Formats: sequence, C-alpha cells, structure tokens
Amino acid sequence: MATTAAVTTAIVALCLLCSCNTIAAGGRSRRPRRSSMAECPQGYQIHEGICYKAFDWPEKFLNASRICSTTGGTLAMPKDNSTNTFLISLTNTVNSTTFFFGLVDYHQEGAWEWIDGTPIGNYNAWGQGGTNDTRDGDCAGYFSNAWHAGQCSKERGFICEIIPAGCPDEYVYHEPSRVCYRAFDKKKKYNDSVDACSSDGGTLAMPRDNVTNKFLIYLKNAVNNGEWFRFGLTYIQQEGIWTWADNVTLGNFDAWPRARGPNKQYKTGNSKGCAEYFKGNVNDTKKNKWNDGPCSGERRFICQVIPTVLFQTSTINSITGNYCY
Repeated sequence: MATTAAVTTAIVALCLLCSCNTIAAGGRSRRPRRSSMAECPQGYQIHEGICYKAFDWPEKFLNASRICSTTGGTLAMPKDNSTNTFLISLTNTVNSTTFFFGLVDYHQEGAWEWIDGTPIGNYNAWGQGGTNDTRDGDCAGYFSNAWHAGQCSKERGFICEIIPAGCPDEYVYHEPSRVCYRAFDKKKKYNDSVDACSSDGGTLAMPRDNVTNKFLIYLKNAVNNGEWFRFGLTYIQQEGIWTWADNVTLGNFDAWPRARGPNKQYKTGNSKGCAEYFKGNVNDTKKNKWNDGPCSGERRFICQVIPTVLFQTSTINSITGNYCY
C-alpha cells in the first residue's frame, strides 16, 4: 500500500511538471479539479471546469483584460468547438454584438496566439475575411458569432474566464505552467517584493520559457502597461551569473533585447542585478523585453504561487513521454 501511494504521488507530481502536447498545440491541458463542483464567482457560468462571463459594456482590449484579472481571470480562450459554442451562447444573452476574447497576433503579425502564450492550434472559427487585419487588427473578437480580427484600441464587449484552481485572491491560474500568477500594481524594493510574494506562499515569478514569458507580458500589461515589472531573476549572489528565485541558473531561454556574450547575460555597461520587464507602451525594440534593473529601486512586480487544488489522481492512468493522461 505504501508503495502504491508513493507511485501515485510521484505520478501526480510529474504530471504537474510535464508540458502536455495538447498545450503545445494550443489545446487544453488536464485541469485541476475539485472533488465537488467548482464554484464560480457571481454572474459566471461553468463549462467543463472553467467559469465564464460575458460583459456587455464596451472596453478596450487592455481595460477588458484588467477587469478579468481583478477577479483572478483572463479574457476567455475558446480553444475547441464545445467552448466556442458555449461562449457564443453567452454572448447571445447580452446586448453587445461584438466581444473581445483572448486571441492576439501582436507578438508577430499573422501568428495568432492565445493570451496564455500558446499558439492557436488546429481549431479556429474565423469568419469570412476574419484575419484580414490590415488596420492594425491584433485582437480577435466575436462578430456575428464568428471570429474576426479587430483593433485592440476599439471598445467592445468582452468575455472573461476563471479557472478555479485554488489560487490566492487576484492570482490567475496559468494552465501551461500550472502555476498561479499575479502582477502587483504597486511599487516595492526588491527585498520587499520578495517578502510580499512569500506572504502569499510563493516567490517572484520565473518565466523560464517562451509560453510563460508571453503570458506574464499579457498579465503585467493588463495591470499597467506603462510601468516596469520586476520578476525573479537576479545575479546578486554571484555577479554575471543570472539565477532564478529558486537558485537555478538561467537556462537556454531568455528575452533580453539584444545579443549577449557567451554567458547569455545582458550588460548595459552599468548592470544593476535584478531583472525586470520593460514597459509595454513604448514603440521600440525593448518593448516588453527583459532589462537588468536596479535592485535598490522601487518597481512593480509579479509573484507566482503553486495552486492548492491538485489533479485528481483517479484521472491519471499513465504518463508517456510528454503526454499527461
């Protein structure tokens, strides 16, 4: 019995860490499930373990994203036909005729990605001419129940989604990394921001891969795209060697704004020691890239916390390669 319990625990832990191929293709991963029916905030409706709400008052894309994040969510991501059909049914119950959801191509023109950082995948519901975004249409939305590209600066209705995963208040669960994140719109010095994350049971955020990095860019810009945001990468302990908040050395992925030397460190000539995101409202090559900022200065910051609701062990039969079952 003890051996079986140990194996089950190991399987759950491994599945929490693996990157499922459904995620890489833009699909849904196996989600955290409560032993009983998940509870949604007031006004939200549940569909396949996720809570959704259509808002019929008009907002720009960033403002809509900000509203979703204040309740621990994001703009909705209809990654399959079942979810898409359900969201259309929600939009038909309110007054607006156009609605933003969480699909963008502002990282690379024509390369549509979900706001969680994953590519669009095989499923889509574009209307006729839906991707013709010749007028800077980088944000997707529903128009007459079909997907169409539109300008992010236009005001439209919007749909939020919340995944009930046991995150602290105002933290957002990120399916690909299986971690809760929150961007704080208040300035703190480095040590104080570490303490703030620790008080929530976590650390400064660690965007170790491109998918997580893109999601944190979306999250911090939704909170305040005109400010710097610090995350959990420093070279305080040993200058020139960048280290994550869990003391793991920076790996192959990074998002510095230009080429570095063999140690993959970005040096401005006056390096500071604490990594941060450049502002999201600037029109240059440093926009949303990493910067080696001052540890002594006050910055907004992003925390990460492991969710308290784990996967149901009864649904995990086996793990093969990069797949979770």
